[in-house]
Amino acid sequence: VDLYSYIQRGYGDGSGSWYCREGQDWPAGEVPEQGLVNYRRNLNNLISVAQANGVQVVLATQALVRRHMEREECRATQLATYDRIQAIQKETAAARGAALCDCGPAIVDEVERTWNASAQSERPEPVATSGFKWRQGGDGLWRKDLFHNDVHPYDDGSALIARVVAEWLVGSKLLPR
Repeated sequence: VDLYSYIQRGYGDGSGSWYCREGQDWPAGEVPEQGLVNYRRNLNNLISVAQANGVQVVLATQALVRRHMEREECRATQLATYDRIQAIQKETAAARGAALCDCGPAIVDEVERTWNASAQSERPEPVATSGFKWRQGGDGLWRKDLFHNDVHPYDDGSALIARVVAEWLVGSKLLPR
């Protein structure tokens, strides 16, 4: 069943807001803890099954392009919850002896470097490709964006994720030499 609905808040017929209703945050500003408890439990269960079958587990942090969330409803609550999820990943990896590829920040750094380095005043054609999308920033300049939104990449963003994870793996002691 929709476990994400423990953290995301859906109202009514589902056509409205996921996180808030008419600008209201969670009651008393509290994110329901059950979703985070479930996430930690599920992560531990996955690790247990993998390790019981001889798998070397690697947890990787997800990239979050916070720039895409500038106008998001309940932005502070969403960001704090995301940070807690990453903390759970790091705590669980340490507690369970799993390797941690904390690649999310490196991916975001490259996404933002590409965004800033690609600035141009003329509208590019085509604006959208399968690999990326040109977006006009608040300053009127057009920039190459590798992510569709806060967490979902275009093809070039997926290639970036693969490259960062592969570089981490090559630099780790997990692969045979």
